[in-house]
Parts: sequence; structure tokens; C-alpha cells
Amino acid sequence: MKNTISKLLTSMVFLPGLIFSVSGDAQAALINNTLVGPGYSSPNPVGTATNGTSTTTNGGVFTVATDNTGSGTGAFNPFLRTNNNGNTVVESGFNTDASGVLDNIGGIWTHSVKLSDLTTITYLGDHYVRLFLDLGEPGAQEKPLLSMLELELWVNNIPNDNNYSNGLGTKVWDLDAGINGDTTLNLDYQILSGGNGKYDIVALFDASLFAAYSPNDYFYLYNKFGKETNSPQEYASEGTFEEWAYDTTGQHILFGCNDPAYAAAHQNQCVSRPIPEPAATWLIGAGLLGLAGFYRRKSKSALKA
Repeated sequence: MKNTISKLLTSMVFLPGLIFSVSGDAQAALINNTLVGPGYSSPNPVGTATNGTSTTTNGGVFTVATDNTGSGTGAFNPFLRTNNNGNTVVESGFNTDASGVLDNIGGIWTHSVKLSDLTTITYLGDHYVRLFLDLGEPGAQEKPLLSMLELELWVNNIPNDNNYSNGLGTKVWDLDAGINGDTTLNLDYQILSGGNGKYDIVALFDASLFAAYSPNDYFYLYNKFGKETNSPQEYASEGTFEEWAYDTTGQHILFGCNDPAYAAAHQNQCVSRPIPEPAATWLIGAGLLGLAGFYRRKSKSALKA
């Protein structure tokens, strides 16, 4: 992919002391508190994030949204809604047409998405798929904080996969797959405080992740939010629901050799006009000479007649 070190340095806002490792009962993760705002005290992170603060994790760019009108703009198209069902502090799910999957909320808010439905924007000179995340957390004490424990993007050829344990096709991006390994990204509902219907986080993913696939393949997003260890730096899912949506205002994904990054990485496959082999060139030339002779003979016959 075309994610580079310079892009990471440009995109990431470094907040000293807010990114560190912790150990818990079930996992040892790098905790990224970059998107946590001010107003919290120890042991909670004391952040400085505000609207527009960004962090880059494994090539994915996550930014605190500016104020927005959410679904009212027509650009907020929900495709995955999950909640903790009131009896756990963790929620997980993925978008599918199947029903009864993990902590999914069914209905029009959770459904399959074709790659051809996704659009791209230009960011730092590259094409990115833009997704929106609407947080639904309470607004008191540390409750606005929510840990994103896992986030994965998959491509599949069916719209109704119902079994995450078997994988969701081909994984193309993973929050935990970068150089830092297991990563938890802490998010803060209180920065925007918009309630459900406004998106709080904007996420960008390199469009070339999908270039090798068919526009008729299906896009899957799997997420897990909440608290699953005793770490004081993990924050439970305690509100209404979390909801993902995709942007429809950009350009459609370029697939295969039409995608500049894919073409650059597959030059042998994507040459626009292969040079014929010498033997093939000789055959083409001989064929053209034969056609020329045929038309000359035909013209002479016509004159004699």
C-alpha cells in the first residue's frame, strides 16, 4: 500500500504521555489516548484532543469530527449498529444481511455493502475511503470514554455471512496488525456531545486496499468496543449504540489497474500496450502484406472486366 512514514508523521498529532502500554487480564495492548479530550483526571487520561485532532494507526487515519448535522446532510448512510444489550460492558458485531449476529441491531441500520457503494476522497494526495462513526455514550464522569478494542475490514463474495469465528472472507485491514501489534484506541464522546445522529469520528482507509477485488464483492467491517480487562485505561460500552456509516459524496473506488497505487505495484500486469514478440510481429507483417497483395489482384481483375 502507499502509506508512508512521511504520511504518518504528517497525519498524527503526538500527545506526550498519552500513548503507552498496559497489561490486563486478557490482553496487553498499546493504548492510544490521542483522541481523548480534556476534562478527565487520573487514572483517566488527561487529553488535549479537540475537533480535528487526528491519529494514524496502521495506515488508518482517525479524526475527531467537527460539528455536523449527521443524517440530515444525506451523507450519513448507516450500515452497522451495535450495542451491549444492557447486560455487558463489551459490544461487537459486523455488517451483514444475516440476522441475530453478535450484538448487531437489526433493521435498516445493519446491512451488506458492496465495494461499488463506497466512494473515495483525496487526502494527502492519495485516495481514501471515508467512514463515519457515531458514538452513543453517556456524558457523566469518565462515561463518555469508549475503548475501540478491535476494528477489521474484510472483503467477501457473499452478503450474509453470519459467523465471525470463520473469518469474513479476506481481511484487508486490522487495527492490531501494525508495527505496534495489539492496539486499543480510546475515543471520547464528550468532545462533540452531539448525541446519536451526529458522527463523532471520521476514519480514512487507503482505497487501494480494495483495488484487487471486484466492485460486486462485499465490504465487511467488524468492531469490538468496551472493557474486557481490569486495565484502568479501558472504557466500557455504557450508552445506546455505536453506528458506522459510509460517505457517498466522493468518487467511486478505482479497481485493478485503474487504481494508481495498484498499477504501480503490478507494473507487469498493468502495462497498457504490451510489445509483441518478434515472431508475432513477423506474423502480423506477413498478414498485412498478404492483404495488400489480395487487394492489388482484385483491382487488376476489375480493370480487365
